[in-house]
Amino acid sequence: MKYPFSTAAALVCLLIGWNPEIRAQPVPSGNPMLAQLAEMSGGVRAGIEFCDIDESAGPAKSQQQNQFVQMGGTPAQFETGYQTGYDRAKSQYEAATAGDRQNMCDQLRTMLSAQ
Repeated sequence: MKYPFSTAAALVCLLIGWNPEIRAQPVPSGNPMLAQLAEMSGGVRAGIEFCDIDESAGPAKSQQQNQFVQMGGTPAQFETGYQTGYDRAKSQYEAATAGDRQNMCDQLRTMLSAQ
């Protein structure tokens, strides 16, 4: 089964730098990676919007949510994690310098084009 989270994982790891605050957050029961996957999905969405990338370049939210649920999470858990990741990434894009923003957008475009 193909998971669209690999690109998302790379981007969010880049954006959040494995921040200890993120690791300290509660995760859904079952697979401990689920909260991070949902946050990664939201982070990629924020990047797509911020960098003005074609919407079709990234995996669809509904597809990600379906896979999340298949791995043991709930739709509500996905939405919570997704929004957390979206808000965090959006703040980081907005706080970055122009040069850093350009680098972040270039890296996201590269990762999305590799899918």
